[in-house]
Amino acid sequence: MRKKLTSSNIFNTSYLLKISIAALFLSGLSFTACEETEDSINEVVESDRVVKPIANFTFSNENPDSPYEVTFANASSDASSYAWDFGDGNTSTDESPVHTYTDPGIYDVKLTAADETDQSNSKIVSVTVLEIMLIADFTVTYSETKPLEVSFSNISENAVSYAWDFGDENTSTEESPVHEYATGGDYTVTLTATDILGETEMKEMVVSVSEGVIAEISLPSFESADNDELYASWHMSPNLGGKIQSSSSPVKSGNKAGKLPGDGSRMAYQLVEVRPNSEYNVTFYYTLKAGDGGNLNVAILGGHVEDLAGVEGATITASDFNDQTDANEYVRATVNFETGDNDHIAIYMTNSAVDARFDDFSIELVQ
Repeated sequence: MRKKLTSSNIFNTSYLLKISIAALFLSGLSFTACEETEDSINEVVESDRVVKPIANFTFSNENPDSPYEVTFANASSDASSYAWDFGDGNTSTDESPVHTYTDPGIYDVKLTAADETDQSNSKIVSVTVLEIMLIADFTVTYSETKPLEVSFSNISENAVSYAWDFGDENTSTEESPVHEYATGGDYTVTLTATDILGETEMKEMVVSVSEGVIAEISLPSFESADNDELYASWHMSPNLGGKIQSSSSPVKSGNKAGKLPGDGSRMAYQLVEVRPNSEYNVTFYYTLKAGDGGNLNVAILGGHVEDLAGVEGATITASDFNDQTDANEYVRATVNFETGDNDHIAIYMTNSAVDARFDDFSIELVQ
């Protein structure tokens, strides 16, 4: 084994060499190896210098969906292999591993860094893993235009997956679903939230769903037992004109139809409750008595009006109907409109030049 040279060794050796050189010079002999010998000595000293590895690392948790996941960044030097002990019974030989703990707590993480000559160095750091508080929660919002539709807003915390039961045998795994019920009623909605560890929490809420306003036309086929019922349904704003009449021939169905005489002195008016911001179709059948130039005018008004002066400003839409060739045959007609901000509309009908008859009214929400 070669003995490591100390500074005192070097000094003594140089001294001896100098003596040897002097002796050779005096004897008349040449010597050229002195400088080479000093270099060799220096090389021996340099080759025996030992550099040990230094273990070092940092850690972070930047994944909001995985609060128990810790990323370790290796900052060791002069090392070629690594051994990690995460303090929970798990290990790794990756250079910069990512480890997920299963429980909150304080863990002593040890990194051992080694070089190719098996020299090693270790570092221990305490890592604190905070407890995950899993919360399942949600709110509901009802549609203004679709009363059976409910929007669910998920406000759960620390969850990675969701399971919804809407209480009507329908389910969803969306984070914040929208669900439309088939009928009104009270439904128990359950949200199950699951965290990264597979733990679950549940939240229940009773959701009351109403079918909302169902628009209906009163006395749509004019089958009135007496004129009082007819006037109550179709003459709700008397300042707009004379009372509606009824006719027994011709009719579309039953034994009566509504009638307006050709002199234009009468009108039909009915107020109907509707859903705001919705689209509807009013459908009916009409016929005009033989004659040229006559028509039936049907207007949809936004809410109730008291007199003729308010009709124009309240009109949502208005149409003239005269597309028929046989006074005894009824023609189907439809008026389409949107309610806007109105929660009531009025059907307002007038005629000109010829008798007009109408029957079988209906109103339908356009989905």
